[in-house]
Amino acid sequence: MTKEEVTPPSRLYKYRSVLPASRDFTEAIFRTNKVWYSRASAFNDPFDCDHFIDVDRSLEEWQQIMEGFGERFTAGVTFAVGKLFQSLYNRFAEHLNETAEARSQPQRLNPISDERLSAFSHRMGEEAEFTSGGRRPGEIADEAGPDRLNRFLDQYLQEAKNALDARFGVFSLATDPANILMWSHYSDDHAGICIEFDTESQPGAFPNLHPVRYSEESPVIEKRFANILMNLKDKDPSMDEGFLARLARDDVDAEWTDHEIRVWFLTKSLLWAYEREWRSVVPGPGLKKIPAATISGVVLGHKATDEVEVMVRSWVRRRRRKVTISRATKRKGAFALDLVPI
Repeated sequence: MTKEEVTPPSRLYKYRSVLPASRDFTEAIFRTNKVWYSRASAFNDPFDCDHFIDVDRSLEEWQQIMEGFGERFTAGVTFAVGKLFQSLYNRFAEHLNETAEARSQPQRLNPISDERLSAFSHRMGEEAEFTSGGRRPGEIADEAGPDRLNRFLDQYLQEAKNALDARFGVFSLATDPANILMWSHYSDDHAGICIEFDTESQPGAFPNLHPVRYSEESPVIEKRFANILMNLKDKDPSMDEGFLARLARDDVDAEWTDHEIRVWFLTKSLLWAYEREWRSVVPGPGLKKIPAATISGVVLGHKATDEVEVMVRSWVRRRRRKVTISRATKRKGAFALDLVPI
């Protein structure tokens, strides 16, 4: 990630439902000191960590690429796409591992090896849809047309995105416990709760914590893929099994910059700016332990029932460290909420 230091607020918040379908999961946060890191694909924003990568090429460019790869066209192109995501994954894994080591955390991500990538691409090449049949590769490109070739590439690219999505977990936090829209969207229409986390006294509770950046325009990632294709098309596309292994050892301009990584994981549409989200990204989705002292307070929604208050008090009572309880109330004469200790 970027080298710049961004200090999170002293308190961050998680809006939670207490409806029967979600109640046990919410209670478990207090009981186990564990929070759920989701796959980005499970979020309510379909564009989250799924930005557009421009792979469309003209017929002339496809002809050049296929002439370079020869009969190993599919294996070569799938390797190019795989190389793109391998570099993103390994770059981000390196950052996470450095962060974990600095904080004496056990979580580690193993890099994706070139050998593993080559084996996958070689298998994909054997299942190639585009075979020569004695024709020159340029003729195949001419017959298939750029639209069909681009669709093929898009399909594989989506598979690579899905694989990347499965390897990272994301935990979202908010900065404002009195956000009217957040209560409406994530906390039972103001009848749920909002959990307060003390990130000042527990700075390592949420690793790799960064603010989300909101943009009016969707980012387009294009340059790296073009560089990979144009580099690979000049390689010797021999038919022996060592072709892709040799290709993997070659220097390919596939490094992702800090900016590109930030764009991928931390950029959302300006429509979501009201959330003022901070995001922790770690290896793999699932439950992750946080220090018990991180949970410092609970806010009840202004429509939370007495039953919910009794339930929350029972959750808090079992904890060794004091947890404050307050209730969101409507401010008179304003579209705003105030937090009143109870």
